[in-house]
Amino acid sequence: MGRERLSMIYSSDYELQSLFDILSSSNLLLCNPLTGLVTVLTELGDAVESSLEDIQARFAAAGQVSFLFWLDASTDIGCRLRAVAGQTLVCEEFNLGLLTDSERTLVLSALLKLSLARARKNSLVLFTFDSSGTCEDADWDETAVHGLADLQVYPEIIGLPKPIPAELQPAFAGYEVLKLDSCWLYYRGALPITTS
Repeated sequence: MGRERLSMIYSSDYELQSLFDILSSSNLLLCNPLTGLVTVLTELGDAVESSLEDIQARFAAAGQVSFLFWLDASTDIGCRLRAVAGQTLVCEEFNLGLLTDSERTLVLSALLKLSLARARKNSLVLFTFDSSGTCEDADWDETAVHGLADLQVYPEIIGLPKPIPAELQPAFAGYEVLKLDSCWLYYRGALPITTS
């Protein structure tokens, strides 16, 4: 199996409903558009019929839950919500590995919209996208809590609620920077998402 393409959003003062509201406004649906079913993933990876209320209850009870969003009746995006141990942070992990380039661009645009909404509410801590899986060994929980200094390699997109510290600027020499609302977005190469 190849490296996974992941996007992560770390937030404080977390509101679960905002995840569903913002992504549905970008046509990422919790219900499969053909069957109308909501799908949760068990710890063994089995897909089980669920509901929004069940997802909320599982997250409240266990501090984590995995489920699917849908682009269309046959294209799903795995999402895992988890509370970061010992912190008042929640991480949303999105697996984009099986999407085409155009599908990935669409989903990344939705995730950027979600990140910007969190930044406007001062709850965004960190947004990342790693298209090649080069950062899969990074401890993102540690990074979200303590900052970027301990990373050896950086993802192709990283969003922060403030500019990177001056001492890290040499590590970001090949990156472009774009400030959107209250989010500083650093990226390498062409930005693979729309910002409007």
